[in-house]
Amino acid sequence: MSARLFRVQRFAALFLTVLVTAFALLATSAVVAPDADAASKRKIRHAMKVAKNQIGDSYSYGSDGPNRFDCSGLFYFAFKKRSGVHVPRTAADQFRHARRIPKKNMRKGDLMFFDSGSGVYHMGMFVGRRDGKRVILHSPSTGQRVHRSKIWTNDWKAATLRRR
Repeated sequence: MSARLFRVQRFAALFLTVLVTAFALLATSAVVAPDADAASKRKIRHAMKVAKNQIGDSYSYGSDGPNRFDCSGLFYFAFKKRSGVHVPRTAADQFRHARRIPKKNMRKGDLMFFDSGSGVYHMGMFVGRRDGKRVILHSPSTGQRVHRSKIWTNDWKAATLRRR
């Protein structure tokens, strides 16, 4: 056998190995990704349900439930403690943890972070629209309770815990 023929056969074998491996990886990701994405969506829907069940609970600075919450404590409770989704405890850390998205791409269960320019001071969960305005579920401040309200400012950022 000539050296040239041997090199061609070796190249063909290597090429075939790479091709088969690539197809195997594509087939695996096509099967795994939708299941993982579906699981992520289920967990976010569950967290949204948990958060909605807290409507009427009192605001309490630094609290993360089960009956009293500050803004980030509500979502720490709903996501991490009840839905198994890793999320840090404070609003600033949750903002750093979540993936930023354009406001136009928001879906129910995504997060809204309010930033004064010197840092995140409040957050809540997007739960839909009412009269053409976005509606947030949040635990706003001392003396108030967890509730839904229309967005009162445009100074906020959208983020998600959905898979990338």
